[in-house]
Amino acid sequence: MNYSKFSVQNAEKIMLSMIKGDVIGGRENLRYTFTDDAGRVCGLDGYRAFRIAAPLEGLPVLPEWEQHVDLGRVFPDAAQMIELEKPDLIELDALIAYDRKHGGKMRYTYHFGQGLPVLNAIYLRDVLRVFPDARIYYKDNVSPILFVSEHGDAVVLPVRVDDANRERRKIIWSLSTFAARYAG
Repeated sequence: MNYSKFSVQNAEKIMLSMIKGDVIGGRENLRYTFTDDAGRVCGLDGYRAFRIAAPLEGLPVLPEWEQHVDLGRVFPDAAQMIELEKPDLIELDALIAYDRKHGGKMRYTYHFGQGLPVLNAIYLRDVLRVFPDARIYYKDNVSPILFVSEHGDAVVLPVRVDDANRERRKIIWSLSTFAARYAG
């Protein structure tokens, strides 16, 4: 697949893979897509969320009686954030392949640099495959990392890195917990 520009096929493939995978707490309403008030196709798994401006087909749609997550409360304002340098997709693929070959000891993490956020490298790659033109923004090391593209936007939750033992890492928030905590 060509990941150098936005394509509906890339977005559909990655979105389907995301919602078919593991979701936080087995929440079944995260296994579907929905359309937000702005007409964007949305999907999330508890660690990352997409809002895609193009119509997508062939994805499971949340039944009307189910309540979806209000992603408007989860997505931060880029104007209040600092831009990060976008990693090269080829180097990111190489990092993931190296980690797979060595049993996942790095836990598939991508470090933006000293004192900067750490992300799950697979999630980062997925977002950049959907939005190759994305600009990446962060506020701090615990808030969602924002990706802004002309074709939509996405957030990925950072990985907490224990400085005393860099091998012990975990995802720090679920999107629904973050939204509930900062509602309003």
